[in-house]
Amino acid sequence: YQRRVRGPAFVPPHGLSPEDINKLWDVMSQAERERAKLLRAELRRQKYLQLCVERFKVKAAALESWVKSKESFMKSDGVGDSVASVQAKLKLHETFEEDYKYQGRRLDVIQSLLKEIVDGKHREAESCTQRFHHVSDLHGNQLKKTAHERKTALENELQRQQKLQDLLLSFGKKSLEFARVVEDCEEVLTDPISVYTVEGVEELSHKFEEYVGDHGDISKANGLFSELEKTAKKIQEAGINEGTYSEFSFKDLASKWEHTKSLISKRREKLGKAAKQQGHNEQLRVKFAERAAEVKKFIDQKQRAIEGSSGDLEAQLNLVKSEQQSIFGFVSKFEEFEALNREVEAAEITENSHTELTFEALAMDFEGLQQLATKEIKTLEGEILTKKHAGVSTEELNEFKECFDHFDRNKGGYLERLELLSCLKSLGQDPTEAELDNVLNQYGTASGTNEDGSAKKVLAFEPFVNYMKSKHSQGNSSPAAIKDNFRIMANGKDIITEAEIRAVLPPEKANYLISQMPKVSGGYDYNAYTDSLFK
Repeated sequence: YQRRVRGPAFVPPHGLSPEDINKLWDVMSQAERERAKLLRAELRRQKYLQLCVERFKVKAAALESWVKSKESFMKSDGVGDSVASVQAKLKLHETFEEDYKYQGRRLDVIQSLLKEIVDGKHREAESCTQRFHHVSDLHGNQLKKTAHERKTALENELQRQQKLQDLLLSFGKKSLEFARVVEDCEEVLTDPISVYTVEGVEELSHKFEEYVGDHGDISKANGLFSELEKTAKKIQEAGINEGTYSEFSFKDLASKWEHTKSLISKRREKLGKAAKQQGHNEQLRVKFAERAAEVKKFIDQKQRAIEGSSGDLEAQLNLVKSEQQSIFGFVSKFEEFEALNREVEAAEITENSHTELTFEALAMDFEGLQQLATKEIKTLEGEILTKKHAGVSTEELNEFKECFDHFDRNKGGYLERLELLSCLKSLGQDPTEAELDNVLNQYGTASGTNEDGSAKKVLAFEPFVNYMKSKHSQGNSSPAAIKDNFRIMANGKDIITEAEIRAVLPPEKANYLISQMPKVSGGYDYNAYTDSLFK
């Protein structure tokens, strides 16, 4: 409304005019705006500082956690139990060192954040500063020290493990070498003793003592064993199995060495026994040589005596028979020589430097000497008989003598009734009982009584030859007579079998007839054989 004012117009005091007030208002508004601007800027600064604090705390906490985890790991993780594992841990430590450098750059970032916090005079500047110093000490001092100690420990352990590995490799190499040497030693020490003289044993013993002496293979093996023992002790002190790189443990090698040393004493004992045995064998050689010389001398003397006999037949026969008795008497000495040879063979003596004579050769010579005497006696007796029994050839007399001796079972020099019958049949005759009685009554001699009390007669060789001469003079050797004899042996057949021949004749005569008679179906043709004899 409009008020009506009386009096002069109102004049405001100086400076309070509306214009002045409007100007003052504008000034105040501008100031408010400036203040608001400053407040907003301060708010942004405070927010930034707070963000820096939060970032500081996060990064500091992360770095603290990393430091603690690494330190805990380094203090709890072992250094490894082998070269490979230690080397792997050192490689891992190199990775840590790289990470440590990277974490150092994180510490720089934290420090720059702290600078802004401190410069901005944030209310937590002091606490952040203290924490930074703590983190910096963890990272730069404690962890660095722990890392250095770990690296030093790893490097020391690597050096130790490498030394242990060298020891293990050395043990493995030397154990194989030792095993080969011991194997060679055992082969030498168990080699059969194949010497057969005293000198041979002495030479072998000398070589053995050189072998086990200070410069021999046994000494070499002993040196290797001592080295292995020291190496194994160092390895075992480290708590490691010395056989890691070897197929043998030290216990195995020690067992082998003890066995080898036992072989040394056994070998020395065997050589001692061999020396004793060869000493005994040498005595046997000398004794054998002496006995062999005696036997050889006897054989040569008797052989010359028999072969050089002269004079009339009866004197020669007596001489040869005397020599034969001497030979028979020497049999016991030869048997002693044979027993000595058995001792020589039992001792496995194959060479004798004292003689070239052998038992086998002397045995053949002695047997030949006996046969020579027997043959010479037989020849002389045959010649004597031939002289006594004119008209009978030497061949016939030999045949009679051979047949007579064959059926003289008790070697008494005479044939009893049944022996005479068999003998005559073998010579191709087949006398009847009456004819046999006539032969014994005419040519035989009384020799006791038979079971029925009658006189028992036997036939000696001389009368037997006389009887055979009488039969020859009667033409009993004609083809017809021979065929009749064969027919009797063949039981009336014209063919005779091998069994029928062998039933009557001794083996040598039977073999001769079988080889000479023509063989036909069912046996042998004795008629053709007899005809061939008289062509």
